[in-house]
Amino acid sequence: MRASSPRRSPPPDPAPSAAARDQRCLVRQRGGPRQHLALARLRAIEQGMPVARAANTGISAMIDARGRVTASLPLNRAGAILAPLPPAIAPPPYARWGDGPAAAGVAPASAGRPDRPQGGLTPGPVRPRGDHPRHNGFLA
Repeated sequence: MRASSPRRSPPPDPAPSAAARDQRCLVRQRGGPRQHLALARLRAIEQGMPVARAANTGISAMIDARGRVTASLPLNRAGAILAPLPPAIAPPPYARWGDGPAAAGVAPASAGRPDRPQGGLTPGPVRPRGDHPRHNGFLA
């Protein structure tokens, strides 16, 4: 019979964060790696959460919840980032409501107006086959 080990409590939940992993080695030295870093910064701001971005050949970075890069590794540099995870902030409006306010603003604009016919484009007059000035009755 085995001695039972003391029961452990589960580890505390880690701080909220987002992780972005990138393996796009085809973009190489062009603007792609910088654009991917900019998008990760945008996501951090949008969600109010820090982002730890790891890229094989791109720019790896630790980004705080306000979109500031707190630590990074340059393009095509092997290494590790030893940086504390920045704290999250209160959820910004987009993280709380998502696309709801934008959809609510677009809905009235996309509703039918009486000065326009419903259904989009209206078809023009229908001509019988062979009645077109550039059509001489043969299928082209």
